[in-house]
Amino acid sequence: KNKRVKYLPDGEHILIGGYQGSLRLINIHIPLEANFKGHHRTVKEIDFSSQGRAISVESNNNKIIIWDIHPIQTETIHPFFNLNRNKINLFSPNGKHLFTSSNLAGTILDSLFNTITSFKFEHELEEAIFSPNNKYLLTRSVT
Repeated sequence: KNKRVKYLPDGEHILIGGYQGSLRLINIHIPLEANFKGHHRTVKEIDFSSQGRAISVESNNNKIIIWDIHPIQTETIHPFFNLNRNKINLFSPNGKHLFTSSNLAGTILDSLFNTITSFKFEHELEEAIFSPNNKYLLTRSVT
């Protein structure tokens, strides 16, 4: 599974992350391409809210940037919100929450990126997933 190439939920845009922080959003029907400014190292992972409005991008410098891409009107898209976390970033299925974590700590943010709750893990976090009804967050740690 390539984490650096994804379709937006609308099926009409593709986001491509690459080396040296390059990140491009391409419309598959018209010659519209947007470039994102903010990362300087390789983009490791990209994700979207369910509405395709926000993108979480993580690069090798352990920086997560939230981008507001709706509507796409410019050739250069600037960061909306920055986090310095290096492990997991995950939108809830309804797009109203973002889980972000380091190896031993996690935070759930609301759609305005206010902290809802924070917690610590006894062992290094390996993965996390929201339940389909958005009520629960399941985490798996290494013991």
